[in-house]
Amino acid sequence: MFQNADIKCLLEGIPHAVVLVDKELRVSWMNRRAEALTGHSNGEVAGIKADFILRSDLHSFGDRLKAVLENRKVETHEGTILDRDRKVVSARLSISPIESHDGEVLGAMLVIEELSSVPHLREEKTAGGKESTRWDDVEKDMIIDALRKSRGRRSDAAKMLGWARSTLYRKLKYHDI
Repeated sequence: MFQNADIKCLLEGIPHAVVLVDKELRVSWMNRRAEALTGHSNGEVAGIKADFILRSDLHSFGDRLKAVLENRKVETHEGTILDRDRKVVSARLSISPIESHDGEVLGAMLVIEELSSVPHLREEKTAGGKESTRWDDVEKDMIIDALRKSRGRRSDAAKMLGWARSTLYRKLKYHDI
């Protein structure tokens, strides 16, 4: 369904989790952020119903997806989802229909913005006296999670985070990891 590599490259650049579903509401593709959020790889979830992968408190999640496909209108909802560690994450979910050039509905794109990871950036002093923001803490947790998931392989962790290896090494040094 979504074979165009240019589109996938573009979607990898979106700083939120992105999931593409087909007309039958099955997952076709996820970006790295979605893989990190759900704890599943594309290969594991391809063909599985989206509401089995994206566990949410949005009632009738499948019905909302169907409505977007039928009405061809974008919907945005706020609620919570469970991440790969079964932690509740506040999120804003935007569902957009995907149409072909001739107007046929092919599926939908789900963009998940983790609201709990968008901190109000206030400065705090850490024990070492270094200026720190809540974003620093979130970033450090993301790095640790990626390293844990990649079993310590830094190249793989950098790919999961969508960063160059040099960026990961710089941030490892910055966060004293």
